[in-house]
Amino acid sequence: MPCEVEAPDATTSRERASHFRNQDALSSAVREKSATRAALLTAPIVSTMTKLALPTIAVLAAQTLVGIAETYYVGLIGTDALAGTALVFPFWAMMAMMSNGGIGGGVSSAVARAIGAHRHEDADALVFHALALAVIMGATFFVGAIWMGPAIYTKLGGRDEALRVALRYSRFMFAGSIPI
Repeated sequence: MPCEVEAPDATTSRERASHFRNQDALSSAVREKSATRAALLTAPIVSTMTKLALPTIAVLAAQTLVGIAETYYVGLIGTDALAGTALVFPFWAMMAMMSNGGIGGGVSSAVARAIGAHRHEDADALVFHALALAVIMGATFFVGAIWMGPAIYTKLGGRDEALRVALRYSRFMFAGSIPI
């Protein structure tokens, strides 16, 4: 009887090679993360903060330019249109700061902590509740603009065509806040 020698399993050796490549990629990612953390802790403060702040500065600059362009185009329509949008602006800014700054910041922080702690069900629940809260807040601002808009804009000095423009503009602006 000839001696039977088992041939090495090709799949097993492929799996091993794949495993080692994955381990190497993982350790490379860990080293890169460690290097990034070390740079945050040991690099010069001004250059590190500048690198971190540049994307935010770019977004703020773009938003400012869009605001200037919108104001220019509304100004071309006429002074009543400009006055009407100026009456709505404080309430739009309040809504934006509540959603982006207050609620948005808190939700993103809570979701990040849940994901970091590997509590994915909690993160999913937080996202669901944040969406529900966003719809409720958007609807509240829309209903507030419908019910209280005329009185508020009149108290702010709106009258005649500027008041009509403000009411029309706020209805569109705050109706869009529900799905957005």
